[in-house]
Amino acid sequence: MRAPDRRRIEDGFRHFVEHHNPYVRTIVLRTREYLERTIDPETDEPYLAPVRVRLHGESDADAVRLPPFLEDAYHLAEQFCALLAGRANTGLFRTLLLRRIGSTMEAGRRTVEKILHDRERLDYAEEDEESAGGEGPADRFRTLTGAERGVLLRLKGALEANRERDPKYAAVRRLLVEEGWLQSGCIVFSQYFDSVQVALGRIAEAKRTIDAVPDRHPVRPPLPRSPARGLGVVR
Repeated sequence: MRAPDRRRIEDGFRHFVEHHNPYVRTIVLRTREYLERTIDPETDEPYLAPVRVRLHGESDADAVRLPPFLEDAYHLAEQFCALLAGRANTGLFRTLLLRRIGSTMEAGRRTVEKILHDRERLDYAEEDEESAGGEGPADRFRTLTGAERGVLLRLKGALEANRERDPKYAAVRRLLVEEGWLQSGCIVFSQYFDSVQVALGRIAEAKRTIDAVPDRHPVRPPLPRSPARGLGVVR
């Protein structure tokens, strides 16, 4: 190809892509608002049926209260991280403990168990990169001091003693069982597999004792992880 022809193609390429690309020219941009509010003349209905979302738990009155025993567990987790800060970067372990305790008490208890006895099985992949602070395997400690182990044992005991009084699980059970959401079908989701697994196990057990819940909506195994860090419900 001659140099003038090559330059002419190069000069016109951007204009061609923007105005003559067959893929781009066949795409029609429509916003969700347009599709929901514009009537299709052929069906006399909106192009897209509106989906209305009603949020629960958004007001201060609906917030899940932090009971004293769970507040004590948070303080113990903070104390462990403060002890660990003297010899390691604690950003990742603050995330592991505080977020998982906040998700469900059982998720927090299982995490404490792994830190005490089997740190290799801790699932760091459940934490996002920002919260982990860029830590790698070299930043994780290999041994616990006596003081650190003592605080973790107290934290484990606090979580075990009150595991049946988890406020997050109580809120989910109230919505699903007492307010009848389970009858309509719903999704329980969380970033942490332990939280969903335990919650659904307890709900399944509760469901077997309630005749009003129809069998056509069984409690199914946990779904893959979602970005929600606590314990959420959608119906």
